[in-house]
This record gives sequence, C-alpha cells and structure tokens, in this order.
Amino acid sequence: MSSSEMIKEINGLKLVSQPGEKFSYSSLGYYVLSIILEKIYEKNYQMILDEKILKPLKLANTGSTNTLEIIPQMVNGYHLLPSDSLVKAPYRNYSMLKGAGDLYSSAKDLMLWNQGFLHTSRLTTSDQSKVFDFKNETESYGYGWYIDQTNHKKYYHGGGTWGFSSHNAYYPEERMSIIILSNISTLPVSSIAAQLEKIVFGEAVDIPKINENEEKPELPLAKYAGSYLSSSGQIQFNIVLQKQQLFAQLQGNPPFLITAIGGNRFLGKKIDIELEFTAVNGQITGIVAERMGRKFEFKKQ
Repeated sequence: MSSSEMIKEINGLKLVSQPGEKFSYSSLGYYVLSIILEKIYEKNYQMILDEKILKPLKLANTGSTNTLEIIPQMVNGYHLLPSDSLVKAPYRNYSMLKGAGDLYSSAKDLMLWNQGFLHTSRLTTSDQSKVFDFKNETESYGYGWYIDQTNHKKYYHGGGTWGFSSHNAYYPEERMSIIILSNISTLPVSSIAAQLEKIVFGEAVDIPKINENEEKPELPLAKYAGSYLSSSGQIQFNIVLQKQQLFAQLQGNPPFLITAIGGNRFLGKKIDIELEFTAVNGQITGIVAERMGRKFEFKKQ
C-alpha cells in the first residue's frame, strides 16, 4: 500500500476525540509523523533515520524493514497459541507500519539509544523537557515515552507486532536500562520487566500465581461469556467459551485461557491477570481485572 493510499484510509477513520482534547495511544500517529518527516526533509524514512539517529549514535543493528528484505541475524517471529504451541507469525505488510511497527533493533542498540537521550549533547535541556514532560493531565505520556514517577522514575514504552514483543525502560537517575526483546507475540514482557526492576532495586519479587487445581466456578461457564466494555468506553474485553474452557481477549490481541480459582474469580494462564466477575441475581454484570497492581473495570454489554 502506498503512502497516499494509507493516508486516504486514515482520513476516512472516525476521530476518537478532537485533537488536544484527550490522550489515546495510536500507532497510526507515528505513521503520519513519518510521512511528515519525509515531506519536510524530502527523503525516505530510512534515510532520515540513518542521517539523524542511527549513524550519530552508532546504532549498527537498528533500522526499518520491509516484507521482502533479509536482515542479517534477524530472528524469525512466532505466535503463541492458546494451546501453548508455537506457529510461525502470520504475514504482515510492513508498509502499513511505517514509523512504528517496521523498526528492528538489538538490546545493546536500544541501551545506546536510551543513553543518547539524556547523557549526550544531542538534546538540549529544553529539548529534553519537551520530550519527557506530560502532555495531558490524565495520562503520563510525553513525546513517544510513557513517564512513571510513582516508585522509581523511569521512561518506558512497550511494543508488539505479529511474532514479536518488546519492552524498553530507562531509569535516568540510575542511568540504567531494562530491555526485553522477544520473538514471540503476546509474551508478557511488561510483567517480566516489572519483576526484573524489583530484583535490581532489591525489592520483594511477586511469585507468579499458578492455578494447578482448578476449582468449580460459582456459575455455569456460559454465564461468563460475552463482550465487556471499559469504563472509558474505549477498550473491549471479550470472554469466549470454547470446548468448555473460557478464553479472554483484549481488543484485537490473541485470546488466552483463564481458569477458575473460586467463586467468580479466574486467573490468566499465560497473562498475569486476575479477573473477578460481578454478578447480580445470578447474572454477570461486569469484570474487575487486576494486573500489575492496577485495577480496571469493564461492564458487560
């Protein structure tokens, strides 16, 4: 798909909100940004990357790829099925992922990239404040970085596409990075990074919950199946019943098995998440999902 065709498709999408009204992450925003850069510099995106970032920071194993190019030492991507088996990642057209999902790198290069933001002369103090300042009141997101100051100050971002998962976090006060790159899609890299952070800072590590003896749920499994919507109205969470097993699926992500742990509570098998279904007179009305210390509420549709 050409850039003009892609922009035409984007222009036909319905806005989630008016520009500047509220934050909502979108990879398409980075696609639009890459097109803007090409217009300004009158060069293709890869050439701009090479000139402005890759060569100055000596990132030898980083770049943008396409569907046909063979990248030396690039690993194959795999997809994890609910049955715990692996398959080759499905085909994906990288021309539609420019500026976001078409980038590749190594852990060493990402460490150099992190250090290049704060500990070189390439960004002035004014530039750094623009990148890492909050851009809205409800979400801690700067220019391409989530910002977390609740425990240990860090700038971070996750990523994923078919066959690959990633998490990159930089701790400016310690000048330390935690970087996880996986060639398996849907791997819980954010949860892994959170536990690695605790190990590094000498904190108690959460032992993953393993439901070895599944308990009988309070209601028939069919009662839990259905579509649920977040309190913000932006995130859909589906519970699907297949062969007398329940699977949870968030938005367009792959489904994962959930098992009963008593009452109306279920535990994710591959994803570290606990779900408690709310019920009124024997009818399920919603879900409270707890993951990484945070709770999210969903209402049944």
